[in-house]
Amino acid sequence: MARMESVRSLNCWLVVLALCCAPVAVAQEGPTVDVFRGPVVSSSRIIGLGGAYTGIAEGTQGGCLNSAALANRYPYSTSWFDFDWNLDWVNLLPGSDVDMENDGRMSSGGEQYTAMNVGLALLFGRFGIGVWVDSNAWRIDQDLVRHRYAFNYGYVGAAYAFLDEELVMGLGASTGSMQLDGWERSSTTGDGSEWREAGASEWKDSGAELGLLWKPAERPYRVGASFRRSVDIRRTQASKVEEGMTGATLPEAIHIPWRLAVGASWFHGLGGLAYNEARESRQSRLQSGEGLVVDRRYILASLDVVAYGRAKPGSQGMTAILDPQSPESGKTASLAAHAGIESEVWNNRLVVRSGAYLEPPRLDGADVRPHFTLGLDARLFHLIWWDLRAGFSLDLASRYHNAGIGVGFWH
Repeated sequence: MARMESVRSLNCWLVVLALCCAPVAVAQEGPTVDVFRGPVVSSSRIIGLGGAYTGIAEGTQGGCLNSAALANRYPYSTSWFDFDWNLDWVNLLPGSDVDMENDGRMSSGGEQYTAMNVGLALLFGRFGIGVWVDSNAWRIDQDLVRHRYAFNYGYVGAAYAFLDEELVMGLGASTGSMQLDGWERSSTTGDGSEWREAGASEWKDSGAELGLLWKPAERPYRVGASFRRSVDIRRTQASKVEEGMTGATLPEAIHIPWRLAVGASWFHGLGGLAYNEARESRQSRLQSGEGLVVDRRYILASLDVVAYGRAKPGSQGMTAILDPQSPESGKTASLAAHAGIESEVWNNRLVVRSGAYLEPPRLDGADVRPHFTLGLDARLFHLIWWDLRAGFSLDLASRYHNAGIGVGFWH
């Protein structure tokens, strides 16, 4: 009976999913800025795994790549109610030269980039809800002008585990925005701290996304997929536009391309830890006095392939706002590959990981850029009822280097 109810619920979710994927006609005119971010900027775990997380999809941090993660519990979650959170900060390594758009053009001195990722999820049995906010700020200082470009992405999602938790489906409502702020130096002398605001413009709109995860019971693998619809924002839809901003050309439209990802993961528990055990099964073992696995050591490998949609003909990259001669962007769809490996090398204390990915050439004149990533999670201390963790990550590539730190629960 429970399985029949689960099947009926699954059919309802499939109808909602079909409506979510229905095409929507978007009319645009004039030049467009193609908002595309090639480097992986996310939680310390996802960066350390080279962005290959669609087929793992665990916890709040996984919701940004696959919304099914909101109802996919960690192996140590046994109670009917649970929750998860994460906070991550990513910045460029000090003193490093940066080619943000992978077109071979190095940034001028004074550029600064910072990203913040915040997530929260609540789980009720097989159902989970969560929110995620991803904020990126990119500042360029010139002699008399300073500009700050900011891209923000957020979603509110829900997910449910069907068929004895072997199939998890998630849906999310997302919003994307781009903001440009400008300042002018009030004098040509001093230490550069004398600036006055010259204007601000903002474009924002909403979209939708969905995620799937197949995790067959008693099997050491998972397969996941996610889709995020494109967001197109015409200048007339902008929430705020200020003309005459010094040194900046305001675009007629903003385009955030659609994203389709397919991923898989493989798990081997060195001490008997299972990968796809249902929460009810873990509860049953606890009640019988068998307990959970004490030796948590494992090896986890993952692989993702991600496709991004093409932009409107004549679109330019993000730096077109400051450089009208910016090359064309998104002439064709882009394809990226991500791979990672992770292991808990010190039982219940330390997890290390490494990964690599190929950043696609989105702009004319760009080449595929390989990235190499590293990361770790360390158990810190017990606070009230929970154990806290600290995470660290590195992303190293030609003309691009960043480091990230994060905090959250130790699972």
